[in-house]
Amino acid sequence: MYKDKYIYPCVFIYEDEGISVYYPDLDGCVTFGNNEQEAFRNAKEALTIHIYGMEQDNDPIPDPSQIKDIVLDKNEQALLLEVSVDAPKTRSCLDC
Repeated sequence: MYKDKYIYPCVFIYEDEGISVYYPDLDGCVTFGNNEQEAFRNAKEALTIHIYGMEQDNDPIPDPSQIKDIVLDKNEQALLLEVSVDAPKTRSCLDC
């Protein structure tokens, strides 16, 4: 059974070109932002889409790591993000 909300740690990597973001527990769930606000928004969107896709594919959703267990480099920062994963609304034929 899937949850309505998920909380996962993500890692912000501060680079000269911007901020890369990845989720240690979710292979392939990565994004980028030019600043912290954009990286945060993109990280939430990436997590939502990634989890939704896993649910649609009936893939097992891994338990999140504890943030204290994530090993970081000097230019990295870990934080927890929470998202709600709702099924998209069904469009009526009037919307077609």
